[in-house]
Amino acid sequence: MSRGWMIRAGRGGKFFEQFKEASIAAIGWNALAPLTKFSDKESIKEAYIKHYGNEKPRKTSNAVAMLQKFINISEGDYIVTYSSK
Repeated sequence: MSRGWMIRAGRGGKFFEQFKEASIAAIGWNALAPLTKFSDKESIKEAYIKHYGNEKPRKTSNAVAMLQKFINISEGDYIVTYSSK
């Protein structure tokens, strides 16, 4: 069953055209790619802290929660975003 996801195309939709032209969606945190290598929330958190630090634990928790959701996106799911225009 297909699901729907809202993924922002950068601040103000600045990557909207790239998303649209390439039929892709992308998130930040390139050092953690590919997300498929993570099996659980704790492994994501460990990798996040290794690459980005944990100076602000709340920021780390928010990032890990978002990353965990993106792992669940599957081919055939619907992605919604917006442009700044």
